[in-house]
Amino acid sequence: MKNSCTRAGKALLIAGALLLSACDRQEKPEETAEDVAAAKAEGQEEIADAARAANESAAENAHDIAEADGASDRHEAVADAQEAAGDASYEVRMEKAEAAREIAKEKCESLPSDRQDACKNAADADYDKAKTAAQRAEDAADLQADKTRNTP
Repeated sequence: MKNSCTRAGKALLIAGALLLSACDRQEKPEETAEDVAAAKAEGQEEIADAARAANESAAENAHDIAEADGASDRHEAVADAQEAAGDASYEVRMEKAEAAREIAKEKCESLPSDRQDACKNAADADYDKAKTAAQRAEDAADLQADKTRNTP
């Protein structure tokens, strides 16, 4: 009994090692090209969706500004539009950053396995920088909206 358990344990270890080694294997150029193309297509679709939503939001806010009664309501509508524009810009920027990260990570798969982790870490670092920039832009838009609300 002990011998069969030991063999089963060794077989599981070998199978696990093979699976792990396949995770970081260098892809064939054709496979990488297909994966990159798929990541680009998906990213473009997500970016387009976010841009469409941003345009719809801008149109709604323009309508609200035009329909506002009096200076106070118009002021509030402008502030709401500034805030919404910041939110929409953040969403578009984040979709672009996510797409760029996925494309970069797919390209990393074409590298030798010993260079893939560093490549993927660089892609994550670029994403983090883009996310920080997007957040700063959104915060600036929110600040401007607050100033607009607080300006008589």
